[in-house]
Amino acid sequence: MSVRAHGLGRVGIWAADFDHLSASEVRKAADAVEDLGYGTLWFPETTGREAMAQAAILLAATRHITVASGMTDIYARDPVTAAAAQRTLEEAFPGRFLLGLWESHPSLAQGIRGHRFGPAPATMRTYLDGDDGLLAITQLCVLSHDHADTADLARTTAAAALPNRRDLLRGLGHENPDALDSRLVDALVAHGRAEDIAQRAQEHFDAGADHVSLHFVTTTPDSPSVRQWEQLAMHLPVRPGTSAAPLSLPAG
Repeated sequence: MSVRAHGLGRVGIWAADFDHLSASEVRKAADAVEDLGYGTLWFPETTGREAMAQAAILLAATRHITVASGMTDIYARDPVTAAAAQRTLEEAFPGRFLLGLWESHPSLAQGIRGHRFGPAPATMRTYLDGDDGLLAITQLCVLSHDHADTADLARTTAAAALPNRRDLLRGLGHENPDALDSRLVDALVAHGRAEDIAQRAQEHFDAGADHVSLHFVTTTPDSPSVRQWEQLAMHLPVRPGTSAAPLSLPAG
């Protein structure tokens, strides 16, 4: 299924920091993402806001941007309830809500929700019925005019991403992920100038991605990354004030 069919646009924003903001701040930040022309606003569900309520807040605060629950926890609600919530939001905001599901982590599913954590592929297969495909990538980003200035925060961000990805990274040729060498850090975190991050997005498109959402990491996680979103928008296929169309980034 294409990004045009979903209305995602080519580039979106991953708003992990929204859990730390007040509802008023969330509305203002969502409005900024839309005005800058990004096609989709993604958000997670971990231990902060409940995903469907958060989606309703974001949809009501915006006019045309797609709102996507990038990682709605399948251990938080049964499939019937998840489907009912999706239909409710689709009826209220036609064509603007995308329900994304994830299989959680053992620490969340068992330690916080009290469920028995099962093998991810089998658990997700029993939860879902359908085979439409869409490849949407989330890219961690640290933005600065000087690549050297971003190195420490990029390394800290990569370290935080390790616990649930060690086996995957070893399979991709990183034999000792815990060493956090520069090759691994650069693979996990796009960091440097806006042009560098835009080029990483292009690499995902060249490799077959339908959509790329950008997860900015800053030294002020309790504040929305509006300035970074604005700086990068100038280098990406977005249309300020409108829903982003699926355009191609210039080569190089």
